[in-house]
Amino acid sequence: MGVSSYLKIFHMILILSSKFDHSTNSVCDWLNHMGEDVVRLNKDDCRYSFEYINAEGVYFYDNIMKVHINLLDARSCWWRRTGLSLQHFSRTNSRYSGERFN
Repeated sequence: MGVSSYLKIFHMILILSSKFDHSTNSVCDWLNHMGEDVVRLNKDDCRYSFEYINAEGVYFYDNIMKVHINLLDARSCWWRRTGLSLQHFSRTNSRYSGERFN
């Protein structure tokens, strides 16, 4: 299954955290200053929502940038403050209904 709005980030750093974690904010600022591509999934916001998983990847939809992100593109991951919650996997947060989740 192809995704037309898939954003390929070859050197992405994935950070799983909470929205107002000051340590994570500092790390993200430093990584951005160093020119790194950072994808931050916060447990307490709805910027990203799970779309689907297949042999090529684990796809989340970025509701701000309107693109899909493949978590398997991450070259490294920092699990800081439980960056995923059930809201990321909710059918009501998905742009699609039914058939992808059955």
